[in-house]
Amino acid sequence: MYKALTLLFLTTIDCQSNDCNFYNLIQPNENFEIYSNGYKKGSSAEKNVNCRYAIETSPGYKISTLCRFSFFFPLPKCQSSLQISRRGRVDLQDAQTFCGWLGKISTTSLNNRMTIEFKTGSIFDSKFLCKLKLIEDEC
Repeated sequence: MYKALTLLFLTTIDCQSNDCNFYNLIQPNENFEIYSNGYKKGSSAEKNVNCRYAIETSPGYKISTLCRFSFFFPLPKCQSSLQISRRGRVDLQDAQTFCGWLGKISTTSLNNRMTIEFKTGSIFDSKFLCKLKLIEDEC
């Protein structure tokens, strides 16, 4: 039973603090989820959240993700957003930024790393859920 609880903890991360950084090493054949605080309970994340998830897997694999998000009343300049670096850069210099009312993103890393950042503004709540899986690199 302890092993099952440990596996559940390692494969699911719920962002519960306003500023958080996570590093996750995903093993082949492992399904993985990251989501904002309260997502599975149907509520939104807290305001002013800034969470970054650095995800890595073994060489020879890429990370495929499907993310769903909702940013209620998105503020100007994407103050609430989801950013994804397909190269896994933690500084997010090459990240794509997604913001809006409701959205769905499907993307695959360019190597064996990916970084995802979730930020919310100071006025309205937002939430997200990303499901990740590994695919073998065909190169």
